[in-house]
Amino acid sequence: MGIFPWRPSSLLKKAWQHYQQQNWLAAQQVAQQLLETSPQPEAYYLLGLTAEQLAQPLNAKSAYESAIALDAWYAPAHYRLAVVLHDLLKQPAAALPHYQRALEVKPDWVEAHSNLGNAYLDLGTIDAAIACYQKALSLNPDLPITLYNLGLCLHSQGKLTEASACYEQSLYLEPGVADVHNNLGSLYLELKNYDGAIAQFEAALAANPELLVAHYNLGYALHLKGNLSAARNRYDEVLLRDNKHQQALLQLGQLCLSEEEFTAAIGYYQRCLSLDPLNGTAHAGLATALLETGDPQAALKHFQQAVHLTPTVPEVHLNYALVLLLLGHFKEGWQEYEWRWQQAEGGLRQYPQPRWQGQSLQGKTLFVYSEQGMGDCIQFARFLPLLAPHAQRIIVAAYPPLLRLFETIRGIEVISTEAPPPPFDYHTPLLSLPRFLGMSKERFPKFSPYFQLPTSPPQPIFSVAKPRFGLVWATHSNTRTTAKRSCPLAEWQPLLRGLDVQWYSLQKERSCEEAEALRQAGVIDCHPYMTDFLDTALLIQQLDAVVTIDTAVAHLAAALGKPTWILLPFVADWRWFWQRSDSPWYPSVQLIRQPQRNDWSGAIAQLYQILRNVSSGKSTR
Repeated sequence: MGIFPWRPSSLLKKAWQHYQQQNWLAAQQVAQQLLETSPQPEAYYLLGLTAEQLAQPLNAKSAYESAIALDAWYAPAHYRLAVVLHDLLKQPAAALPHYQRALEVKPDWVEAHSNLGNAYLDLGTIDAAIACYQKALSLNPDLPITLYNLGLCLHSQGKLTEASACYEQSLYLEPGVADVHNNLGSLYLELKNYDGAIAQFEAALAANPELLVAHYNLGYALHLKGNLSAARNRYDEVLLRDNKHQQALLQLGQLCLSEEEFTAAIGYYQRCLSLDPLNGTAHAGLATALLETGDPQAALKHFQQAVHLTPTVPEVHLNYALVLLLLGHFKEGWQEYEWRWQQAEGGLRQYPQPRWQGQSLQGKTLFVYSEQGMGDCIQFARFLPLLAPHAQRIIVAAYPPLLRLFETIRGIEVISTEAPPPPFDYHTPLLSLPRFLGMSKERFPKFSPYFQLPTSPPQPIFSVAKPRFGLVWATHSNTRTTAKRSCPLAEWQPLLRGLDVQWYSLQKERSCEEAEALRQAGVIDCHPYMTDFLDTALLIQQLDAVVTIDTAVAHLAAALGKPTWILLPFVADWRWFWQRSDSPWYPSVQLIRQPQRNDWSGAIAQLYQILRNVSSGKSTR
């Protein structure tokens, strides 16, 4: 031993003593001294541990590899090497074989099973990660971090009940862990348990007030619950902490859209786009806000960007289609309009026969089926007589309330949408007809009344000397534009009481209060005489004119060629085009638009002047 006064085992013991006393440099020096004369895996292992403590991951890696070179089955070195590779050097794939070798030597090593699961999780190999976590928990069920990670895996697979149990058990073993509360809250959001989600996000913030993702998630949960004021406050809190938080900007934009605060929405979306000009969601939101403020040309440009950036999102394509059609860009508009079938609600019928896409119909039977609302069907029924001469047979499936009305269209056969169709060669949804008929500005279908109503004896209620005007003030369809298209009955009082005409209510659905208001205003209620749209058409036939908001009766009166005034919101449906007072669909129609958003009084005032001239025999156009 000569000049080396310590035996190797004594040097190793001394090195370990320094390590346990957290004297890392001394431990490192003694271990290196030992390795100069007696290389052994234990000394390299200790050298690796000290390198880890000294934040020297590459030195630690080298030391563990040297230990393994001396003893390929030295499990502690394999395990620590795996930890260094995975946690410090971010190489989970390289860590796998070392965790696995450690477990070959020591199959019941709980930490190795758990960390091997972590490596698989980071690699996205979820099933393997689950197996590792479950093995670790079978050896020791009281591992809160392992339970949490198993919950993450199950959560990612959509196994929400099992994931929830893991998160909850993890919190039982170790209460107040912010990340666990946050992920449990996210799971509750997916279950639409908004109260439960809010409680978990609040618990996460109680544990860690700086957890930004929990601030955002709490805002989102409040938003989904409908507590918009609290949601807005929380999103604002997120932006105070990170003024470049794009999701908070997007959600504030969406919240402002829903509250009709369009100028504010534009600001949030523009801020988002200044951070990420390629954010398709922000382009789509900005386009919607610009449209609602009366700038469809700018909206079109941003919808184009949104379609380019998010080419698989049906709602973006559909909104783009509606602006194209609003501005009269029919060819591209009809093409984009086909994206309506890709929405979650779908509705496109599936048959073994091919869809009609403009093929010759000579000697063929075409089956056309109704879609969307009653007004849509009435408007687009104009295309059916155009098709009839070119086919052997046209079969049309109509909604039951439209069945008898559609039977008055010449050249077609009508069945109920509730009945199976007879044999046919091609099929098409009704609102796809203009695309495949090549409708454009230059080829706009010339109007002629397409419902050939039967003659019927006049109703006694129409035996009055005054002009007879029909009235509809509300729509009860279930669409996103229903609320803004309806005008409260109280707004109509200047017309009902100020004009020398006899009013007739063609409103199918009305409340008892509205019925009483009609009676007090001297309006004759036609509700008892209307069972379907043919009944309504026969009533309209006996009127001099119809005044209505944008609803099915507007299309019906206009399709019959009856003088019709239609009150429209500031930004109306695409079919009335942009800022026109007439309609190429219906020559007997005059459009009255709100002068500004939600200004029904202004629209009613315009209409009052027009109808006063009409009732006195003056021109209205």
